[in-house]
Amino acid sequence: MKTNKFLLIIFLCSIELLSFAQVSKEIYEIQGTSSTSPFVSQVVTTTGIVTATYMENNQLGGFFMQSKNGGISGASCGIFVYLGSSSYTVAKGDEVEVTGTVSEYNQRTQISNITNCTVKSHGNVITPTKVVFNENFKTNAERYECMLLQFDQTLTVVSNRNLRQYGQLTLSSKRLKTPTEITLPGSAEFYALRTANYNDQIILDDASTVVYPQPIPFVNANGTRRTGERIDNFVAILDQIAIGYVVYAAENMTFYGNPRPVQPINLGNYNLKVCSFNLKYYLRENFGTGYGPNNQTEADRQHSKILKALLAIDADIYGLVEIQTGQNTIEYLTNALNASVGNDVYAYINDGTTTYGSYTKVGFIYRKDKVATVKELRSNNDGIQNRKKAQCFKLLSNNESFVFSLNHFKAKSGCSSATGDNVDIGDGQSCYNGDRVREANSTISFVNVCATYYNEPDILIMGDLNAYTKEDPLQVFYNYNYTNLQKHFQGESEYSYSYNSEVGCLDHALGNPSLTQQVSGCAVFHINADEPSYFEYDQTPFYDTMYRCSDHDAVVVGLNLGVQNTKTTFESNLTIAPNPTKGTFTIANACGSRLTITDLLGRFYYTTILTTDNETINTTLPQGVYLLNFTLGSKTTTKKIIIQ
Repeated sequence: MKTNKFLLIIFLCSIELLSFAQVSKEIYEIQGTSSTSPFVSQVVTTTGIVTATYMENNQLGGFFMQSKNGGISGASCGIFVYLGSSSYTVAKGDEVEVTGTVSEYNQRTQISNITNCTVKSHGNVITPTKVVFNENFKTNAERYECMLLQFDQTLTVVSNRNLRQYGQLTLSSKRLKTPTEITLPGSAEFYALRTANYNDQIILDDASTVVYPQPIPFVNANGTRRTGERIDNFVAILDQIAIGYVVYAAENMTFYGNPRPVQPINLGNYNLKVCSFNLKYYLRENFGTGYGPNNQTEADRQHSKILKALLAIDADIYGLVEIQTGQNTIEYLTNALNASVGNDVYAYINDGTTTYGSYTKVGFIYRKDKVATVKELRSNNDGIQNRKKAQCFKLLSNNESFVFSLNHFKAKSGCSSATGDNVDIGDGQSCYNGDRVREANSTISFVNVCATYYNEPDILIMGDLNAYTKEDPLQVFYNYNYTNLQKHFQGESEYSYSYNSEVGCLDHALGNPSLTQQVSGCAVFHINADEPSYFEYDQTPFYDTMYRCSDHDAVVVGLNLGVQNTKTTFESNLTIAPNPTKGTFTIANACGSRLTITDLLGRFYYTTILTTDNETINTTLPQGVYLLNFTLGSKTTTKKIIIQ
């Protein structure tokens, strides 16, 4: 009798376990409303529509599926099915029934150890759920885990740092500015923007497990994907992996905007073109110190790329930063410029220095058929030597002259050695801010001495100041009535450097009042900061182009010496009328620009290229306030319009 009872208990338990193993659940029930599924380690059966498959070699090893009936508030209705080495085959649009064990992998809820995967029908369609990033998106991301989403807006590429190694791009709702580029260091606005920028980033991943994937994903025909490029109405799967939330493209992507420039533009009607350019340790000897090229081959590659960039800039005066001390290197570059143009027109200024290891300096190369030097080069050796120099140049066509002050201030690195007011206090200016402020004050004193020495009041200060536009060193120049020429002519959108998904100006052009009146234009030549680092000279394969010849962009200034110029900008010329409107309006003076219309939350509505100077736009937009975003080359501006 006891034996029969024991067998009965085993039988009943078996029924219980079998029933438990075959429990059917909706996907949203499996996901639950918290970060962990309530069914972890339990066997479930569920049904859904396949939204994306990643079952090729070195991919995720499974597919995403989503309930065709939606779900409940706060719970995702999508899930990942990990097939591993099993032989099941599914395709996008299949309705499948899956049985397996619920697990959490890198905090992603998934079904694994699959014992059944049956295709019930084909050709089904899941409509993507529309979302706006970052409208509290990250706070509610768990709600969308493993779901098919459509980002109802324009997203911008803000980082390509991990593109080659990990197959990743970083996207944002807008171009992210370094906080101290547009807010005062340590201010409430600074801290708010720093937090907002951190939250306004999401990674586009190639869904591959391979390091250094080949071919590199997401690139165009030139092998690049520049930061600042944009994509509209992006459709993707949201996943959660070890580094956080990522998206995988679920449809073909079309990136647009921010094309590679071929020459500087927007310089106005100038009679002299000058530039400042950080060459990132341009060396011709003493290699292998850990700075610049490691050997002759790398040095030759570096030279080839930089030479192409200088020829494209086509300046009358080059202010070169981070070029090797001594005369051999600058002479070599000067000779290469002359050989390239087939004429002996370029000369360099001998500053009397000798080559010392891989140490660098600032230096001048100029067209002797356009300008002549006045008196001798002046050096300011306060702080680091050979990094602050000035020369007066005279334009041969009209004998007008100006003083060109070229500078390279202390970097924001080596913070562990900083003391006193050089310690990073967390206000966004990093370490050695004290030294940079002292260098700025020293430069003001220095150019005043130069003005007397050369008997020339017009001063142009340029160089890599290693400080963003709102930081303390720049405030020194503003306090002495120097105008930030990039911002004056191009507005807040300008930048010369990219770091941690943010852009800003470390490289500057500053004019005193009398010089600024003779500036016809100022622009940054965006050939470096936007490009992936795998285009640099020390990478394989080698790309023998000017793109990413340095990590800084060149700043280029058009001067109309002897003529006072009236500032005209893309933004000031552009007009929209009528505004308010019932839906039809005309845009004037924006020919060639791309117009993108969004609402105040960044939701995308319309985009087109304007092909005339007076273009009529007919819309069916509902009543409300909209943003008209215009992009022309490196310039951007935004106008509001009211639809009644």
